[in-house]
Amino acid sequence: IATLTTSDDASAQKAAVKQLDDSLIEQAWAIGTYNVPQLYVSTKDLTGVARDHQNALLIDQASF
Repeated sequence: IATLTTSDDASAQKAAVKQLDDSLIEQAWAIGTYNVPQLYVSTKDLTGVARDHQNALLIDQASF
């Protein structure tokens, strides 16, 4: 991480990223990646929008 934040050498940064990736993969028992959609703009007339236990957006009951 220090090399990534202090080095201006692109090849040194690339090698540091690979080392970091290898370390994370080696040490991680599970790596979760997912998208959590967000509502940034809505109207007060929009109802029935909820979130499940994993913060996923539930819109099957949404209506205006």
